[in-house]
Amino acid sequence: METISYLIAPVTREIFLNEIWPDQPFAVHGPLERLPAPFTAPILQDFAALSAQYRGRILFGSSKSGPKSLMADHLPAAGLFEMGLSLYLPDIEPYLPGATDFLRGLEADLGLANGDARITAWASPADDGIACHFDAEDVFSIQIAGTKRFHVGETAALVNPVGYQYGPGIMPATDMFAQMRHGFPDPETAVFSETIMQPGSVLFVPRGHWHRTEAAAHSLSLTVVISPMTRADAMLRTMRGILLQNPAWRRPTYGANTTRGHGDLNALVAGLVDVVRQIEVSDLQPRPSGTEQWFQRVPSARLHAEELPEHLTVQVRFVTRMGGRGDPVRLNDIAWPLGAAAMVRWLGERDAAFAMPEMARATPDMTEDDRLLVLGALIRAGAVVPVSYKPVPQDNE
Repeated sequence: METISYLIAPVTREIFLNEIWPDQPFAVHGPLERLPAPFTAPILQDFAALSAQYRGRILFGSSKSGPKSLMADHLPAAGLFEMGLSLYLPDIEPYLPGATDFLRGLEADLGLANGDARITAWASPADDGIACHFDAEDVFSIQIAGTKRFHVGETAALVNPVGYQYGPGIMPATDMFAQMRHGFPDPETAVFSETIMQPGSVLFVPRGHWHRTEAAAHSLSLTVVISPMTRADAMLRTMRGILLQNPAWRRPTYGANTTRGHGDLNALVAGLVDVVRQIEVSDLQPRPSGTEQWFQRVPSARLHAEELPEHLTVQVRFVTRMGGRGDPVRLNDIAWPLGAAAMVRWLGERDAAFAMPEMARATPDMTEDDRLLVLGALIRAGAVVPVSYKPVPQDNE
């Protein structure tokens, strides 16, 4: 069963992704027992037990005082809850068996990169909840215990917001001003729909939608937060990696009255069109772990492959800053495939970044799976790293 299906059944993944995700609020109801780990973890059955074991960050607030939250430093969660405060537990993942596997599966189903999803917990006493606000992240709220009313704005207050949450009384993040230059939205003018959340209920709230909650009884819920990189950030990251390969763009922005001034900036700015032309749609898409395209050997790593009659020994030795050589790291945890020695020697002699097709041409006798096996072992050893920039030819090369 696909991970996403646990949260949306009986709606199919195809319908959810094509007609709902990521812009429309969505709710389904059913018994809590139908959900997998981490939502049925024993620690969630008793808030006192959860608060006694939890050692992560605690934020607290009250819907009566607005959407602001304060950080609790060395204060017991149970005591804050008994005072009538709602609690946010952002570091709950280690306490929920199966949480990490669930998040990685959900990311794969939604086409996200590893780390784009995280899990948090909300606890509200009766008659409290979360004041009206909207988030710059997509959230799945899964009710674990108790009942609460969840009010969601039927249309987005801000389409695809970037930054942090915003609501009445919250100082907007700097980036918010550029997004709302015509004025900030007012929840008083919004139209809300109400969803009654009971144990097992799942509600999807897209980013930018006003929402607020009211607990009818002591309430505990888990929130799966979806926070991938924006297209703007992906474009800027890709462009930065390209620009940093050019020494002219690496030059600091010295004042215009200095000796050389900014005479070459006009040409550089005009050349940005050519930089953008080098960027492909695939460069802006999230890449799940294991699908990286470019790699580079760590400069201090020295690779050695010794072929013996019965086996192959591969070593990595890191040269220290003082010129000494550290103890070798032996990589004996895999069965080295045929051709591994030649591949290791090729990597050891290459300083520049390389792509998989280039390595394939250098190791024609190896299969793609065997290359990935050797490369993965060297990455785990710290000798080779996936690079986040896109290597491009420069005029001075």
